[in-house]
Amino acid sequence: MASIKEVAQKAGVGVGTVSRVLNSTGYVSDETRIKVETAMKELNYIPNELARNLLSKKSGIVAIIIPKISHPFFAEVVLYAEAELMKKGYKTMICSTYSEQNYEKEYINMLNRHIVDGIIAGSHMLDFEEYQGVQGPIVALDRFLGENIPVVSTMMGIGILPSDNPRYYGMIGSHGVKRANLLFNRADLVIVMGSRLGDRTVANVKGLEEGNKLIHIDLDPAEIGKNTQPYIPVVGDIKDVLEQLTSQISGYKTSKEWIDEADELRQRFTHKPVCEDNGFVNPKYFLNVLSEKTNSDVYLSTEVGQNQIWCANNFNFKTPRSLLTSGGFGTMGYGLPAAIGASVAANGSKPVIAVMGDGSFQMDLPEMGTMAQWDIPVKMVLFQNHRLGMVHEHQYLLYKSNYQAVEIEGKPDFAMLAKAYGFESGIANENSEVSEAIDKMMAHDGSYLLIVNVNPFEPTGDALNEATLPKKEDK
Repeated sequence: MASIKEVAQKAGVGVGTVSRVLNSTGYVSDETRIKVETAMKELNYIPNELARNLLSKKSGIVAIIIPKISHPFFAEVVLYAEAELMKKGYKTMICSTYSEQNYEKEYINMLNRHIVDGIIAGSHMLDFEEYQGVQGPIVALDRFLGENIPVVSTMMGIGILPSDNPRYYGMIGSHGVKRANLLFNRADLVIVMGSRLGDRTVANVKGLEEGNKLIHIDLDPAEIGKNTQPYIPVVGDIKDVLEQLTSQISGYKTSKEWIDEADELRQRFTHKPVCEDNGFVNPKYFLNVLSEKTNSDVYLSTEVGQNQIWCANNFNFKTPRSLLTSGGFGTMGYGLPAAIGASVAANGSKPVIAVMGDGSFQMDLPEMGTMAQWDIPVKMVLFQNHRLGMVHEHQYLLYKSNYQAVEIEGKPDFAMLAKAYGFESGIANENSEVSEAIDKMMAHDGSYLLIVNVNPFEPTGDALNEATLPKKEDK
């Protein structure tokens, strides 16, 4: 193979002149350039690309990062991107990162080391922050979803975004908050994944059928259309469907009008519980104070009933899976066993608080034996109203106050029951007692029962009323 010296000799020029021709640097006359190019052609000279790259700090290579080449969308992206890059004098390196973050990180490092001149990112698994320190050009075909996107959640999704985040609007469903339900129903498009859309998830399922705005994705075709008919049904694994869906979304930008509408709903339908003494504790106020006192740095488990919904809508959850509660069938007797499991798993890293009603707590009494035997510290908050509060509320709303089997006539002395297992206890009868009662509970070393007396007619929330007693939507 011919060398650069041989090319220089044949063209009758110096090695430096050949180098300037190869790298398009410095001045070379047209006559001389033709001589050099003719000599290279006759000698079949192949330039040392590595040497040229070291000199110019350019590789002439652009990396295209995609999940997998077999995906039809990304295959087409590579086809056309390669053609356009060739026109610009660049070669293409295809980088498949399917489920491998380390591969993606290595390709980014190649850009920083000048092994490639740029990256076209068709998808990314790494956090956005990983790309911020890159010293080189990156074109993203994926998208960075910014912070100005309204978020609502189901009960089981609470904590995925901090409850006090300015773009979080609350829980949807029959026990959610009005602003979240209104926001959800006003969306132009709703994509549902892995949910059968029961009433606890969506307060008004029929509203989703209006305007052909529902896309329902589920692995089981029997789940699609159970409670409402989607405009577009999609049967498939959510992971695979989302990979194909997100690859076709680009340039999304939240409109200012949508954000303004969401904020207006928040202002209209956010009501802080009033701290006033009326002979009872407002459970919503209690949970607000508990959030502040603990900085929300706890695992909170609930039973099923009003206590569950009060917690979901009024405690300020800041991290995923910090709310432990029963979804699905919504079984009573879940909260305290779940708290015990969480306490063992946490191993002292965070306090664990179990919130219960006086109906559900009586299903949990034997669990205090487990706590006592194994010295498992759980703080227990008992909202006491001497009835099955949510069942009572349903019978009021749906059955014209025909109450059946909802009163807890025995009114057991729960403090004495806790004492029988060796646990300390306290009580809060009015809002003015809440702060001190919480301080005492959290300061206690070990399990503790705090009895909180609430009004028997304290409503769960406004969403249930809206779902069961339809009325014209606020405009």
